[in-house]
Amino acid sequence: MHRAQTLALLLAAGLLCSGCSSGTISSNYRPVEDLMLVQTIGVDRAPEGVCLSASTGRVGENEPPQRMTQTGETVLAALDRLQDRTPNAELFYAQTSYLLLGEEAAAAGELAPLLDFIARNPDMRLSAPLFLVQGAAAQQAVMDTGDDRTDVTEALAALQKDTALSGTSHAFSCADIARALAGKPEILILDDSASAAVGAVACVRTPESEGSKLALAPAGYAIFRGGDYLGCIAPETARGASMLLGVVTNGDIAVRDGDGSTVMLTLDTCRAAIRPVWDGGTLARVDVTLRLRAGISELRTPRRITAQAYQDELNAALAACVGGWVRDALAASQALEADFLGVGQAVAVRSGRRWAAIRDGWAELWPDVPVRVTVDADVGRTYDLRDGIDTTGGGR
Repeated sequence: MHRAQTLALLLAAGLLCSGCSSGTISSNYRPVEDLMLVQTIGVDRAPEGVCLSASTGRVGENEPPQRMTQTGETVLAALDRLQDRTPNAELFYAQTSYLLLGEEAAAAGELAPLLDFIARNPDMRLSAPLFLVQGAAAQQAVMDTGDDRTDVTEALAALQKDTALSGTSHAFSCADIARALAGKPEILILDDSASAAVGAVACVRTPESEGSKLALAPAGYAIFRGGDYLGCIAPETARGASMLLGVVTNGDIAVRDGDGSTVMLTLDTCRAAIRPVWDGGTLARVDVTLRLRAGISELRTPRRITAQAYQDELNAALAACVGGWVRDALAASQALEADFLGVGQAVAVRSGRRWAAIRDGWAELWPDVPVRVTVDADVGRTYDLRDGIDTTGGGR
């Protein structure tokens, strides 16, 4: 196994949370007045080894965020240099909200060492979300996002809330990512064939009317296999992946009705199921089924929305839209030869001994497995006020 540096690290996921339960003072206790809380950390490659960037968020009502960056041969060395240049306060990382990994660092294999460091260091949090910065260095995102009132932390918090509804990315924690890359959670060792999706963000500029400031936008998912960075899938494809991963169940979706008019739907529920179909001892195909329930939230053109024929149009449009996202996500998974959607796990749960026969060869088998996608959509709520007084009927 390439890099059997142990994400046995993840055993620390539980251990790191146990500090206060015994009633003793945690080993990383510090007087709060002496601390400078680091909210976001960015990690990049540097000629010397590692470049770390850090931002504190808003320190006080009238104090701007503090931003700093240093390099070192290792992450710990860079952290020490950050501290050396902050003599008036002790940098405190136990409340870090986000970590960012530059795309170049990801391509150089820095994800696994970073996760390993976070798990081993008692001042770091495996529960902190980790994002990849697509097409840029994490340093740019940390040092240049925001102004003298806001920083990258606030931008990431807003993005996390937005993507929780849209599904165009997701804030997976360091622990989530490490577990996925371990492949076999019972042994928690980096598996060269195990894959994971990591939320991706991109640095963008706001319009000139808004000051042309650097901001962050969802950039889909970065895909890793065995710690190796394979590339990113686009935000629309990521929406399908999020549905299969079970990290988004609602949000707004735009569809077009039979006349080409845009209709905004609000997704109420989304349930995905993956079922293997066997032919003897051979995996014939995988059936992926999604069941959606949504309501009409906005009409651009007046329609008789309670008519069954119109609701059937919307059902078909919603099924086609979501089905396209899901098929694209599955196609990307197979093209990258990376089962980051957990299809193998679903097959294992439903297959018992037959799965045992193909488990070791799953990474090679998955790209060629036929997949059938079925979407059952029900735009069941019209929000038509007239339905309540029975003037039109047909609403559900």
